[in-house]
Amino acid sequence: MINQKDNNEYLANTLRTIRNINRLINYEKDQTALLDGVCRHLKDSQGVKGGWIILLNKETPVEPYYHTGFGQGFQAMTDYLNAGNIPSCAQKAFEDENRNPVVNYGTCDDCPFYSQPGSITCPLYCSDNTPMGWLTVIISDERGKDKEAVRFFADLAEDIAHALKNIQTEKGLKESEERFERLFQNAPLGYQSLDEDGYFIEVNDAWVNTMGYEKREVLGRWFGDFLAPEYVEAFRERFPIFKAQGSIHSEFFMMHKNGERRYIVFEGRIGHDEQGNFRQTHCILADHTEKKKFEDALKESEAHFRSIFDNISNAILVYEPCPYEEDFILVDINPGGINLANRPGEELKGKKLTEIFPNIKKMGLLNPMLKASREGTSQYLPLAEYVDDNLSLVLESYINPLPSGRIICLMEDKTELSRMEERLRQSEKMEAIGKLAGGVAHDFNNILCGIIGYTELSQQIEELPEEALNNLEQILHAGERAKLLVNQILSFSRQKKMEKEVVNLTPQIREAVTFLKATLPATVEFSLSLDNNPPLVEADPMKIYEIIINLGTNAAAAMDYKGVIEVAFGTKKVKEQIEGISDPIPPGDYSLLTFADEGCGMTAQTISRIFEPFYTTKDVGKGTGMGLSVVFGIVKDHGGHITVSSEIERGSEFRLYFPQATNKA
Repeated sequence: MINQKDNNEYLANTLRTIRNINRLINYEKDQTALLDGVCRHLKDSQGVKGGWIILLNKETPVEPYYHTGFGQGFQAMTDYLNAGNIPSCAQKAFEDENRNPVVNYGTCDDCPFYSQPGSITCPLYCSDNTPMGWLTVIISDERGKDKEAVRFFADLAEDIAHALKNIQTEKGLKESEERFERLFQNAPLGYQSLDEDGYFIEVNDAWVNTMGYEKREVLGRWFGDFLAPEYVEAFRERFPIFKAQGSIHSEFFMMHKNGERRYIVFEGRIGHDEQGNFRQTHCILADHTEKKKFEDALKESEAHFRSIFDNISNAILVYEPCPYEEDFILVDINPGGINLANRPGEELKGKKLTEIFPNIKKMGLLNPMLKASREGTSQYLPLAEYVDDNLSLVLESYINPLPSGRIICLMEDKTELSRMEERLRQSEKMEAIGKLAGGVAHDFNNILCGIIGYTELSQQIEELPEEALNNLEQILHAGERAKLLVNQILSFSRQKKMEKEVVNLTPQIREAVTFLKATLPATVEFSLSLDNNPPLVEADPMKIYEIIINLGTNAAAAMDYKGVIEVAFGTKKVKEQIEGISDPIPPGDYSLLTFADEGCGMTAQTISRIFEPFYTTKDVGKGTGMGLSVVFGIVKDHGGHITVSSEIERGSEFRLYFPQATNKA
């Protein structure tokens, strides 16, 4: 039995213990000091022979273990706990849903202190109801049976748990604040906060390092003081908008303390209080000055090379290889390339090479391009002709690989140069043939004079046999035909003098066509479209007559003497230079004579030779090959030009351009 004196002393000690422990709980912020102090004051309480407080981490005991009344004797319990064991009394306390203390009288045989007279174990819980640890005190039998004493330790356990929660919360908050401060000051991006008038409240170390100032030089100053002059008014106008919208993204120049301009990329948000009122701005800024310089230099370089790219007269085309086929995709093209392809640029980009130039393989350019792409070596294709339904070009091509895997193809249009060279060759050839033919014609004409002269003298001999006279007549006819041929050769070689006058050619053309109608079969028809009052031409009417006869006869033969020959004569204005036989036709006003037939047509190779003397596509004995040669010579002697167009099985068209007379008659 506990006498009254002992009970009074016990109550006094208990009250003193409660007071001391409450002081610790209310004022101690260190966990170790709190729990060591609680254990010390428990030992001072009458009836408590020892005790310990054990904390858990994920249901495993963790050191330090707080104890009193055992000294070095607690080592056995330390080893027991370090092995991951939890005494059965503590396990029972955690299993009790009502969190009642567990009173034990030496029945906890798994505990190193099972020999103690008795104990009270109280669970400690976290705010989420997970076990935090436990409190165990060693007591006398009488105190274990005292419900008030047991309740005292249960309440004490709750107070300890509550105090530990507060300490851990404050510790977590302090650590969070310290962590935030470290992050804030060591962040790689500058941070600033402004008040509602745009004055600095706070900046971090990155901000002052970026701008070269010390914090004391920044805090309390207006943000506009640090902007480049041209942005100050913009900030004054836009800051109220920023506060109203709640966020902003901007890029601008600020002034470093040393006077340098810094290019800043800026992101901002507005912070509000619990009532939704403006509190401060939260803004981060990044110094992109070097990046801006690089980007500006890159843009300048790109603009420079784009200017070169766009202003080179040659065609430049950039291709990307197709991954699964022997072809390329056009990714870029300069104006020269657009002109070469003769199609709008927007229709070309993204299209395959073989779609833009369907006959590129036939031209021979595809293989060098594939080789350049696969081997990474430069390739060259000398003059090559490219022809499709829309284009007829002569190109010189240079192909180079790019580091990106693309290839760049430079094409130089040699079409006009090639045509000029061909015209020169044709002109020289015709001139050479003309000189040769003229020389032969003169020599042959001298021979003919003797043949014809002696034949005529022989015809005057009396009493010649009839047969001899007939032979002489045939010789004379042959000589006359040869003389006509000589005259044609001289006309081609332009060595026969012409009698030019300023005339209207329409009557001459009409008269020659009438003659043709009379001499050609009725199956050959003529369709006339003649200007009755055309500009006058300085010409030899008889030579024009000869042109009509030769062209008409040639057209009828091409149609096998069946079909319609269209003859037209009128005015033609040439606005841009066009290609003619042997030379270009310059811009100007011309009188145009056109002959079109429905004949068999001609190939390009045939057209290139039809004006050569003695060239003919007719069978042997059916033509001399001089008709078109005479036409060529007469036209050239009149300062004119000729073009020929033809299509197999569709017919041919001859267009003769005569310069109009400058002096009207």
